[in-house]
Amino acid sequence: MSEDVLSQQIEGTPDGQESPTAGSDQAQVGAVLPRPDQNTLMPMVGLGGSAGSIQPLLSFFQAMPADSGMAFVVILHLSPDHESTLPAVLQRATSMPAVQVLDTVRVKPNCIYVIPPGKALAATDGQLRVTDLHPERGTRVAVDLFFRTLADSHGPRSAAIVLSGADSDGSKRWAA
Repeated sequence: MSEDVLSQQIEGTPDGQESPTAGSDQAQVGAVLPRPDQNTLMPMVGLGGSAGSIQPLLSFFQAMPADSGMAFVVILHLSPDHESTLPAVLQRATSMPAVQVLDTVRVKPNCIYVIPPGKALAATDGQLRVTDLHPERGTRVAVDLFFRTLADSHGPRSAAIVLSGADSDGSKRWAA
């Protein structure tokens, strides 16, 4: 996948909020919103894989303490033709809340966030943003896209776990 395509899929304001309007007290021409220091962000763990990853995910969350202080983001290749029941399935394995991300959300510790079918997620300064998924030539890239934004945003406060995957999704371009 070209860098241009990756950049187009993860564009947005640094904090995931709309830019101030021209008439607002906050608006400044060329103003850049400050990014939080990576060391002040809570630890975030990305878990990526295919549908065959559900049983390992259940085992992982059964063993994970519910008060670890980390946020967990699950990126699976889900059919866009069906609603996902993955949050409810994961909820059976842990007392942490498991929710599907449908809009921009500020990440909280001790929560599980699940990608919606046919979409991509981007981690940006302690938030998750939902974007449309534009696979390049039929390849699956949702895990790679998320891992890249996670590393860029959270640096040393991030971890990525590839449980299984199609093609090479989850193994490209991830370095914190």
